[in-house]
Amino acid sequence: MPLSTNLPTNYSDGSGGHTDAHNSTNARVNLIASEVNTHEGATDPHGDRAYTDTQIATRQPLDADLTALAGLGDGNPRRVSGTWSMRSDAALASALGVAGGGGGGTGGVDPTDVGYDLILLMGQSNMAGWASDANYTRFDVTDPRVSQYGAIGSSGGVASIISQAVEPLAFPDTTVPGIGPGVHFARWYLCAVEPNRRVLLVPAAVGGTALSSNSTNAWRYGTSGGLTAKAITQAQAALTAAGGNARITAVLWVQGEADCDAGTTGPTYRTDLDALITGLRTSLGAPTLPFVIGQMVPEGYPAGVGAAIDAVQADTPNRLDYTGYAAGPTGNPDVLHYNAAHQRSLARNMFNAWLVAKDHVAGGTPTLTNTILPTISGTATTGQSLTASNGTWSATPDSFTYQWKRAGSNISGATASTYVLQVADEGQSITVTVTASKAGYTSNSATSSPVTPTGGQTLTNTSLPTITGTPTEGQALSAGNGSWSAVPDSYTYQWKRSGSNISGATASTYTLVTADVGSTITVAVTAIKSGYTSGSATSNPTGTISAASGVTETWTGTTGASWPAAWTIDYGTGSIQANRGRLTGFSGGIGRTRQTAMSAITGNFDITVTASAGGPNTMIGMGDTWNPFDVYPQNGYVMEFQASASTAGFGWIYLRNGGSRTTLANTSSALGTTAGPNGYKVRFQRTGSTVRMRVWSDGASEPGTWDLSATDSTVTAALTFYLAFSGNDTVSVDFDDLAIS
Repeated sequence: MPLSTNLPTNYSDGSGGHTDAHNSTNARVNLIASEVNTHEGATDPHGDRAYTDTQIATRQPLDADLTALAGLGDGNPRRVSGTWSMRSDAALASALGVAGGGGGGTGGVDPTDVGYDLILLMGQSNMAGWASDANYTRFDVTDPRVSQYGAIGSSGGVASIISQAVEPLAFPDTTVPGIGPGVHFARWYLCAVEPNRRVLLVPAAVGGTALSSNSTNAWRYGTSGGLTAKAITQAQAALTAAGGNARITAVLWVQGEADCDAGTTGPTYRTDLDALITGLRTSLGAPTLPFVIGQMVPEGYPAGVGAAIDAVQADTPNRLDYTGYAAGPTGNPDVLHYNAAHQRSLARNMFNAWLVAKDHVAGGTPTLTNTILPTISGTATTGQSLTASNGTWSATPDSFTYQWKRAGSNISGATASTYVLQVADEGQSITVTVTASKAGYTSNSATSSPVTPTGGQTLTNTSLPTITGTPTEGQALSAGNGSWSAVPDSYTYQWKRSGSNISGATASTYTLVTADVGSTITVAVTAIKSGYTSGSATSNPTGTISAASGVTETWTGTTGASWPAAWTIDYGTGSIQANRGRLTGFSGGIGRTRQTAMSAITGNFDITVTASAGGPNTMIGMGDTWNPFDVYPQNGYVMEFQASASTAGFGWIYLRNGGSRTTLANTSSALGTTAGPNGYKVRFQRTGSTVRMRVWSDGASEPGTWDLSATDSTVTAALTFYLAFSGNDTVSVDFDDLAIS
């Protein structure tokens, strides 16, 4: 009879009309298998993760399905003495109809699609089950949805009838002592189909049998009375017994050792294997029937003949459609037979191969299929590291790549298998997409379930920042970082004048300026540490900032008052303008005034001038002797600042020694400061052996940083302070508050 191999890909969990969002075979496997991936157990040598015996025993993949079927009295299936009790198919269909939201199965399951999926088990003793170390009470318990159709001649009184699949299965070979891969394959298979399908195993394998022989105790297709002919007859009888809604969905084949012993060549084995697969499909009326080959025990077959046969088996998907090859686990104590743990591992690998085989077209490139989603481990807290597992795939990938995502969008640069959570991740959905690659396969990707990180710790200040230094104009203050609940990686600073930010004052030190006089200064320190929320704390305020000590020249008087005698004008015209001095030069010439009444300067000085628009070259400095026809002193320090009517230009600090000029510092490019209402503010200061200057816009706050700074101790003579400028137009410069100490 023609047999369907179409597998339903939609399903419901049957819980009160709920429809699962994952509508695919692989999602089905991911959903169930991810629930049981937390137990201890042996590592699958051919997988990229640890899969466990207890996955299929203490928490079988069936548990979620059976619980959801909600028809066993209280809706909770019971395991009794290693078996499960289950309602009849008719009752099951009725229950699914209700669970799906009505007779139409709106929950995603067709309630009428109740029946058996047949899996034909063929080959030698490793298929029949030679693993005598099975654990029938824990790992290898029976399962209510896995039945068998016993072979003619099998023991136990179950020949040619449908019965519970109990290990050892009812193979024709009555000498088998233990388990093979069939039942465990069926359990994984049930993760991939609708919960109202059941598995009917057709055990046909016989130990010690060859393929490439015309003996009736061999598997060559076309041999009258041979093992393949008997297997076909057994499968057809099983289909009839299973009812009209039965379908054959897989052939599992583990064989080859006997052909190794017989010296069968690779080409001969290939011819017979291809004929067997093609003939089976023809005889069973199933042209797309998946045929999955399990590898012989890797340590067992001879290097020459055995390797050739194994190579033929592994190459089968390249020759025939709808075929798959599953590698076997290594490290078998018996170099001929798999033990129980390795039979379970082989079953899982054959299930992976079946996922590929059911859609495989020979000559095309198979696609790596994800069978268990990647997972994320680690503490989901800001600053902690998350680690991606690779998940499980239909074949063992050669490599993996990773992309971590926040709320579904790629996180830039997060492409390693680990990721450290950031503050921006808090409360967001974090996933990782793993892309698996393998030579000869099309790469494929799978995305983990999300985690939602919570906030990490916040850096807490335990001891306030401090300020050290003299609270006097012109002096430098330094910030102490204070103490914090954890050791910060770095700090940032903001100096404040009477509680308001000082523009540009963001270093760990700050030099007090004239604008600070009469105010208090604080510093806000922000502590930064990876994985922590940054914390800030502000120091206690300094005392009131005092003016620089020593002589202070403050202009007094109203506009139009007489020019004070303390200031000698060499060039230009001087006047008083609202308590400040104004020096005006003549057009195309220069202006210069000197402070002659003060004592000669041997220490520090500080002055701020306002250079009006008009394009002056303004010089501020100190000198001992003067050329009466030059704005520069013969010896001393000079700051020169160029400006146009709208934008500040370059600045220099010179040393004059015997009339020659040495540049101590200069700007590499124009300052670019924009002129204010009255032009520019220019401050020139000497403190010890340091001379420095800065320029800012009139009307703006004085910045906390210097444009130029130089250190020099060449000049030791007493100097006279002067202010000079030159320009192409008539230019005025206002000045006030000269402090000398």
